[in-house]
Amino acid sequence: MTLSVTNSALLISIGFSIVCAVILLACYSLLYRRWNKSWTSITSASVLLIALTIIQILHLRHADQAAALFESKFYSTLIILTAPAMYLFLTEYVLLNFKPRLGTLVHLTPLVLNLVLPNKWSIPLSFLLGSLYASITLYRIYKLRGRRQRFKLEAIVALFLIITAAAIAVLAALSILITPSTFLAGYGILIGISFALVLSLILLNPDVAMNLNEAAETRYAKSTLGNVNRHAKIEELQQLMTSDKMHRDETLNLAKVSTAMSLSTHQLSELINAEYGYGFSHYIRRCRVQDAQQQLLAEPNASILSISLASGFTSQSTFYSAFNEICGETPGAFRKRSKPSNQP
Repeated sequence: MTLSVTNSALLISIGFSIVCAVILLACYSLLYRRWNKSWTSITSASVLLIALTIIQILHLRHADQAAALFESKFYSTLIILTAPAMYLFLTEYVLLNFKPRLGTLVHLTPLVLNLVLPNKWSIPLSFLLGSLYASITLYRIYKLRGRRQRFKLEAIVALFLIITAAAIAVLAALSILITPSTFLAGYGILIGISFALVLSLILLNPDVAMNLNEAAETRYAKSTLGNVNRHAKIEELQQLMTSDKMHRDETLNLAKVSTAMSLSTHQLSELINAEYGYGFSHYIRRCRVQDAQQQLLAEPNASILSISLASGFTSQSTFYSAFNEICGETPGAFRKRSKPSNQP
């Protein structure tokens, strides 16, 4: 049987999104230990990715039985879980403004409503909720615009959220009017497009989450340095980086440095923001780039890849991105421009 264009697009979207979800979950949970993550960010990200994976598997298995799937409470529960999971992940990890408390349980209210409402109404309500969450997150990212050097990045993330919010709002409105099979195809393809946008964003800027996190550090910092000798601690921090080369540890994070300096993570974050005007991750990138600059000149025959790894970067692409951001040129251009005239 020849598949229609819609069915072909659905199958491609399902396969693509399942592979992406598995890779993102593995990378975030296992590989990116340097990100100073909390259990709440890992849990919310895991719930989101696992729910979307199961939803796509159900779409694949029930492609010819959309009406039955549309009536399944298990299916509607998975859909409802995705909105608060994404919101809590972005709020806790990226925007640094989430403290688990009893009131957090309000985000589970739609799950209770799902038990008493027919899917014909609970599914559209879940999409409207997702649109609301996306809009709130968009507004909060917009409030970070004071970090002007991150405005372009914020605009890219905001565009993704605008597209996502608009798409799920349209799907919410149409889910009451269209047939279950059309809904299943539209939702499955939308999930695939969302994964494609996320993957593109990560490939274009591998440090996207850390950069947004850094912008939020400055905005949400509260004074915790009342009894701290700032001058002495800044000197100690510089000693750790310039003499001890602590920045060369590729798994380095805020917690490791704060422990070495006998400070809390909040104190160290505020100290760096107050002294330099930017966050911890940007400070470490600067230390690594400065170290790389010295190596580029001292070791003219060393490859750029070896220097990037020796400086603490985990990949050459991340090194190039940071070097260009801080120096305004590529490592190769810097080495060529800075080379003494008597060198061949």
